[in-house]
Amino acid sequence: MSPGPARKRRKKVRRQWRPVPLLVLGLLASLTLGLTQSSLTAITKVRVEGVRAKDREWVQSSLSRLSGRPALKIAPEEVESRMLRASDVYAAEFRRNVFGRGVLTLEYRKPVARIKQIERGYLDETGVAYRADAVPETVPLLSMPWQSFQADFTFAGSWPSQKVAELFVALRRFEGYERAHVQIDDEGRTVIYGLWKSQVVVGSIERVPEKIEALQKILEENPAVLAHEGGVVNVVAPDHPTYRVR
Repeated sequence: MSPGPARKRRKKVRRQWRPVPLLVLGLLASLTLGLTQSSLTAITKVRVEGVRAKDREWVQSSLSRLSGRPALKIAPEEVESRMLRASDVYAAEFRRNVFGRGVLTLEYRKPVARIKQIERGYLDETGVAYRADAVPETVPLLSMPWQSFQADFTFAGSWPSQKVAELFVALRRFEGYERAHVQIDDEGRTVIYGLWKSQVVVGSIERVPEKIEALQKILEENPAVLAHEGGVVNVVAPDHPTYRVR
């Protein structure tokens, strides 16, 4: 029996230990820790964008709490949530860098109606009720039952505040819409006063776009209907609107 082929011996290669990657990781870790903790990155200046003149003092007072704190130890959410405590602030964004600079951007709610039952109360485009000071009075008026509100002036239950806001936004297509007075009773029946001499019965707050389209069509085809004092235009069924002239 002939001997098999000789096995080739593999030469063992010694792996040399290379400390460079570990040194790089260590340096990066030290640098990150230093940036996080160092007073050299402390916030020294914050630029504020979008703030109203009347709010500048309390915003600056709130931002003064950041002075001397390392930038990377300040969570943007901390600053943003503090700004959002003001009910008329819709959005807040805070950005900062390691050079001690920050930028705070505020966006305010846009009112579509004044709420008669709430002092300085407004309804925004998303259907949120809020209080505000620096808001023009030239927005339509909303009257509604007190039981629609909770103690914090948010809407109770499943009240369709978004659809009410949608109605006010839709009224903007009509000239002089800021004169409108929308009344909603205990059962949700909606009537528009003040925009024309005739009142407009909307009924429930459903199918708002269709009802406004029906109203628009009446204005285009027979505008005199809405010019009668004490007249009633009914768009509860937008496919078959009716009107009555007294």
